[in-house]
Amino acid sequence: MRLQIGFTVIALIVFGFSKGQPVPSASENIDFICTFGKEAEITWGDDDFVQTFFFIVPKTNKEPVYIRIFDPNTGGKHDQLNTIEPTWNTTTRFSVFGGKGAFSNADAQKPFPRGNFKSGVQLFTATFGNENTYDDKWYSFGPLNPAEGEYVKEFDAYVFKIVSESYEGNDGNLYRYFFSQSRSANVPVEGSNAFTYKYTFRLKSGNLHFVYLEIGDDPKSE
Repeated sequence: MRLQIGFTVIALIVFGFSKGQPVPSASENIDFICTFGKEAEITWGDDDFVQTFFFIVPKTNKEPVYIRIFDPNTGGKHDQLNTIEPTWNTTTRFSVFGGKGAFSNADAQKPFPRGNFKSGVQLFTATFGNENTYDDKWYSFGPLNPAEGEYVKEFDAYVFKIVSESYEGNDGNLYRYFFSQSRSANVPVEGSNAFTYKYTFRLKSGNLHFVYLEIGDDPKSE
């Protein structure tokens, strides 16, 4: 019997905002973002094996920031082993983008990863398999100078993008983000926020989950 642990929310004309710097936020009652290996069947809940999030930095913030990932590897304490082939075989790449086009490129704002969705300037990238170095631990991208993000007039702020992609395997990589002022601790960036156009996360059995939607001034759809 297969356990479907993924659930996807698609926002075609809205922004799905996280309340604060943790992603998922505590108020959502969601424990992990979920990205499956590209060889997994979509009945597990992930239909494209890619997840994109945007982080907003107020233009008044001049201090370096960090995008931290909790448990970025696949295997160990939190991840979902595909019991049809019970060996950890999934690799996930996380990449951070800033600069012109990181957010404003139309492909970046589509809920499905098509075209130039990895637009902008790639600032950092790291790939994780089933090694245990960061199992149940944090990995940090940065420091990021806020001005390295793309300035977006409608937010009056700078925006960074992080894309997670599973290139091989069929297991579920479960992880969380935190947008921080510190490389080694979760220190909120004052006035910052996070959002996505498509949210794939693990359902917690017997619990209510809350996803917050905010309608933009100029909604876009495919």
